[in-house]
Amino acid sequence: MPAEKLAYALARYSRSPDSIRASLDWVRAHDSSKFLDSFYFQYGHASIADLGHVALCFEGVSELAAIDIEDEQLWDGQARSSRYQDFSKSGFVTPPELDPPSAARYQQAGAALLAAYRDLHQRLVEHLSAQLPRPESMKPDAYQRNIAARAFDVARYLLFLGIPTGVGQVTSIRTLERQIRRWKAARYEELRQIGAETAAACALPPACPWDPADPGPPLAPTLAKYVDPDTFPPTARAAHALWASQNLPPPPNPGPSSTSSAPPKPSPTSPPPSSTPSPTALSVPSTTKSAPGPAPARRKSSMSPCNPVRAGTNSSASSAAASTLTIS
Repeated sequence: MPAEKLAYALARYSRSPDSIRASLDWVRAHDSSKFLDSFYFQYGHASIADLGHVALCFEGVSELAAIDIEDEQLWDGQARSSRYQDFSKSGFVTPPELDPPSAARYQQAGAALLAAYRDLHQRLVEHLSAQLPRPESMKPDAYQRNIAARAFDVARYLLFLGIPTGVGQVTSIRTLERQIRRWKAARYEELRQIGAETAAACALPPACPWDPADPGPPLAPTLAKYVDPDTFPPTARAAHALWASQNLPPPPNPGPSSTSSAPPKPSPTSPPPSSTPSPTALSVPSTTKSAPGPAPARRKSSMSPCNPVRAGTNSSASSAAASTLTIS
């Protein structure tokens, strides 16, 4: 059922005694966009948009964009796992706002990091295979998957925010509206493009319908009309930058390494520095000793001692070598 029509049908509980079957018949015969225009956007009944949910997938976006996509309190979704997938085969996303010299340096650094990622993963696979032989009860393909996953769990720390990933989410129309408005006002061009593409997708039928012969109506056409950029974040950033420039001291200019670490020279009239603090800065304890009182009685516990629980360890090469393969 389309998200906006579902929201329309459920919202009728507030104004009508009809059953849900009667409300569905009503929705089939009436235009849901007029209802949403009046009650959601004009009257401000924002909870109506929480009744319709939309599934969206973002593929080939950078990890930087994925972090912003997932930065929602009311959000459900999944992303590609760097613990189980090889991220060296997809290249990386170059920020479109970079000038040619900066883009060239970025691409050189990104290629070097991916090469180190591949090399480290291969070395870890060899190391773990030597340290953790395959148990007889484990199939060879399951063993290889477990070894590769442990190696990825270490090598993934070489992945940077330009690595492309995929994110699938299910959100309400209200959350999606907030996301699009935030993306359109983002500092990064990639996020602004994602915001524009998402708004355009809401006005179109689903790109991956369950029945290819019947794609159905547009995803959320009414929402797509009211997703102007949210002006608060850039305005707040500009206000903070202005306040900082007017109230905070400017950052020091970095000097040569030989002089930046040298201590300042004392003036001829200043006393020599002392390694002991000033007596006025110390609190002198009282020399009067109080008589020791009786030791507090130790309360007996009625609880039996329990065995210590071993905490989980990171799947690094050293910790993996000290354990055994038990994952199937």
